Amino acid sequence: MISQSMLVVNSSGFQFLHIQKDINLKDVDLVFFPILIAEYFYVVVFNLKKTAINILNNNRDQFTSYKADYNDRCDLLIKLFSRYLESVGHKKSHAITTAVPHIPKLKCTTKEKNIQDSGIFCMHHMEMYMGEPFSKWDCGIVGQSDTQHLLLLLRVKYASKILLHEINVHASKNMQESEEFDVKYAPVTRREMTKNAILAKKERERR
Repeated sequence: MISQSMLVVNSSGFQFLHIQKDINLKDVDLVFFPILIAEYFYVVVFNLKKTAINILNNNRDQFTSYKADYNDRCDLLIKLFSRYLESVGHKKSHAITTAVPHIPKLKCTTKEKNIQDSGIFCMHHMEMYMGEPFSKWDCGIVGQSDTQHLLLLLRVKYASKILLHEINVHASKNMQESEEFDVKYAPVTRREMTKNAILAKKERERR
C-alpha cells in the first residue's frame, strides 16, 4: 500500500500533509512516504534538494537489491510522485525520475525481518533523518542486541502521541482515562499491568 500522505521537511522543521493539488513543495527538502507491504513498514525518502531517492529499511542484508525487493512498488511511487511534482510546477519533476534509488545500510539494521517493530523503525526514521550522509547519520538505535528497551520506549512515545494528538477525536477521552488509571493504581501495579499486557500481546502474535 502506498500512502496518500507525506511528511515534508524544510528549514522550518517537519510537517505531515495529505497529498493535494495546492501543496507548494518549492521550499521542501525531504519528502517521506511510509510504505506498508504485507504488514511490514519501510520509508521512501525523496531528497528534492539533492535529487536523490533513499529507501530506509532496518532489515537490509548483502542480498538486498532494488530490483528484487522494491522495484515494482517504488517505480510506481516515483512515477506518481513525479507526476504530482509536475502538476504543481516543481522544477525537479523530471529529474527525480532519473535518480537511482539507493538502499543505505543503516547503523540500526536488524539481523532478521522484524515485522512487529517495523512500524516503530519507520516512524523513528521519519522523525530522525534530516538529509545528512548516511555514513554520519546516527538513528539512535544502535544495534540488534541493544534495541529492545529503546524500541519499547519509542513504542510508548509514538502511541502516546497518536492517542493524545489534537487531531484524534478521542484525545480528551484518552487523556481522562489515562489520568484515572494513574490515580487508581500504584506505580508498581501500573508497571506490572503494562508488562502483562505486552506479554499477552506477544503471545497472541505468536499464535
